[in-house]
Amino acid sequence: MAYRPTLPPFAFLFVLASACVVNASPCAPPPGFRNSPHPAIAAPDQLVSHTEVIVIPRPFSVVSDAMNKPLEKTINKSESLPGVSGDYMLTQGEFGSPGSRHIVCLTDGTSTEEEALEREDTPTSSHFRYIVWNYTTPKAKPIEYGVGEFRTDQLDLGHTRVTWTYSFKLKIGRAHV
Repeated sequence: MAYRPTLPPFAFLFVLASACVVNASPCAPPPGFRNSPHPAIAAPDQLVSHTEVIVIPRPFSVVSDAMNKPLEKTINKSESLPGVSGDYMLTQGEFGSPGSRHIVCLTDGTSTEEEALEREDTPTSSHFRYIVWNYTTPKAKPIEYGVGEFRTDQLDLGHTRVTWTYSFKLKIGRAHV
């Protein structure tokens, strides 16, 4: 059986935006939505961060292909957190290139907004950084925004390291999550 890493709590809030997100479910901006710029990103020492590292015994191309799928096929509903039901593009083209933005709709009827900040791809590595904000799910009440970063590197012909760092800016007056 193929290894499938599990995502830690709140990980659904930082979804890997594939280079090609397909709008499989109806998804629209929530009532009263205003398309405004993402929040200014605070210095790293002002964010609550966590890093996950996994070495997958597969070539980079295989890992990269496996990660390149729609969010609704990646982030599934769990007992405590909603999954992804679809997305709604706010910019022209597909999500993934720097500046591209979309609304991510969740299976509980809530949503969040996401923007790609950086992307670099080579034949043996990739880097993707993004920001998520405007959470409407009650599960994210203490979170102002989050910043995620994926780095995928081929270690040798049969091993790929995936490093995922996700950081949260908490709302003032909230305890660490």
